This record gives sequence, structure tokens and C-alpha cells, in this order.
Amino acid sequence: MKVAAAAASGRSTATVPLQSRAPSRVRLGLLILGAWLVPTGSLVGQDREVRPSPLTFAGDTVTQRTGTLKGFETADYALSARAGQWLRVRVRSSRETWLVVRVFPSARSVGADILNTFTTGLVGGEARIPGDGAYTVRVAIHRVEARRGGEAEYALTVALSDPVGEEEPGSHDAPREWTEEGACPFECCTYGNVWTLRESFALRAASDPYAATYRDLPLGARVTGLTGRTRTRAGRFRYTRASGPFDQGEAVDVYDYLGEGRYRVWHDGAMTEADLATSPYGASTESPLGSMEVVPRQAWWVNVLLVGGEDGWIEVPDPTVVGGADACAAGM
Repeated sequence: MKVAAAAASGRSTATVPLQSRAPSRVRLGLLILGAWLVPTGSLVGQDREVRPSPLTFAGDTVTQRTGTLKGFETADYALSARAGQWLRVRVRSSRETWLVVRVFPSARSVGADILNTFTTGLVGGEARIPGDGAYTVRVAIHRVEARRGGEAEYALTVALSDPVGEEEPGSHDAPREWTEEGACPFECCTYGNVWTLRESFALRAASDPYAATYRDLPLGARVTGLTGRTRTRAGRFRYTRASGPFDQGEAVDVYDYLGEGRYRVWHDGAMTEADLATSPYGASTESPLGSMEVVPRQAWWVNVLLVGGEDGWIEVPDPTVVGGADACAAGM
């Protein structure tokens, strides 16, 4: 997969502490009334004529554009993309919850967003380019803070990648990603225990890598694993010999591993289970049924409770980096 991005730099400002306060009913009513009076009907910075800064994509690294916004200022970045490409954006700031990122066709700034973090509540995301042409990436301050004259520095990462092709897993009727609620993805995995973190983690507002970061949890921190979910990006398995309903040479989109050589797969327009006689750790039998052409990628997110009562989400890359999750381990 060819991946590229663009880089430049801007000025930085001193960090100002984030202020949080619940508005009174009168003040909240005025805010709502003010929102209705906005000509564009948006809670994001006012649309105005802005000369976009061009983004050029060359090479294989992802770098950033940085800058500072105040009030209703916006920063626009222009790029040219082809239908089917994947665009990924991520904004980082000491005031991440203030910032909004939109991506839209340059010819239509209203009502045609292909990505809008105001609606998702995240600080980034990915979107597939719907058609050839020019697109604009716009960074702005949420209207509530913009009206107060709020100021925020930002670092914007933009990446554009080509699709794998027509054989890309999840590119037809199969889902590109599968979420399994409550999943604990290994034998003897259990929730409800006090866990000890064996590396540092970012505590996020939601189970998404684009969610805002609450704080960093240090190595050795103790948390309670409340529940979790897995998100698996589709892989692809091709049968080299017939097995059950699957013909020799047939390819299936595969998702999370269920144990004993079985995976969740998409077949005949529905999610089901199938024996692939393999596992993430290698073949489970001496007679393999086929080969994994594209390995499924799984993310394990855990909702944890801190000692002080705060909760959030951490992404656990490997079960070995948390102590206390394995009920079969000694001392449990």
C-alpha cells in the first residue's frame, strides 16, 4: 500500500489551562438561540473565503501541519485525490475537544462532508474518497469556544493511501470491520479484576484511536477492567481444498479468531463461523485447508476504572502487558 503525507510548520503558543464549567439555563438558552441565528446553521467556525494551503503527497512518511487558531479563524488545506483512496486525518492539541476537522469537496463547502469530527465527537478519522477531484481539509474551533475568543494550537496529520485493489477485504458486501461487544480475546481472559499495567497507556474518552486523550496512565498503575470490545479489520483466507460449504480456490473475508482453528467469516451475505485449520500462532493441524492472504488486524479496547473513580478506555496491544486479566495465571 502506497502511503504518503504532507508537512510544514507553523508558530506555537503557550498552553492555556482548559476551563470547564456547566452553563446556566439562561446562558444555555442564549447559546442555543445564537446557534439558530448562524446563517450556515453550523456550530463550527464561520465559513468565509480562505486561501487553502496546498498539500502535496510524495514519499512514504506521514508528517504534520501545525499552527494556532483564535476565535473564528480556520486553517484550510487543499489536496487532490482519486476515487477509492483512503484519507486519514488526526489533530492533536492541548485543547483537542475544542477543535473540529472537516473534509469536503473543494467545490462544495456545505452539505457534502466526507468526514466531520463535530458529528463523530472524535479528533480524527478516516474516509474513502468518493470521486476524483480537489478536496479541502479544514481545522476550526468549535463555535462555543470561538465566540469566547478561544485560542488553540494544533498539529494536523494527513495521510492518503491507495486501496489494495478489488480484492481488498471488506470491499464488497462484507463489512470492512467487525466489532464484538464484551469480547475478552484469549483463553481464561476475564473482566472485573484489578489489573496492573506493565506499560504506559493513553486513557481515552472512547474506544477509538481518534478519541480525545484524558490522561496518560503510567507503568505500574492499578485499574479495574470493567468490560471490553474487539474491533477486527477484515482479512482474507483462500481455500486450497474444499471444506464444508467452501469450494477449492474460494476466498472468504475473515475476522476475529475464536479458538481451535475457527474464525468468524463472512459467507453468502452473512456472518458465520468456519474452521480454517489455522490460528494467529500458525497452522492448527498438519493438513492445512488454505492460506491467509491478508491477515486480519484486531484491536482490543478495555473500559477501565481508576482508583479515584474516573473511567475511560485503553487499547491493549497484547494480553501480556496487563497483569490480572488471565484467570488461569498463578495467583489469580
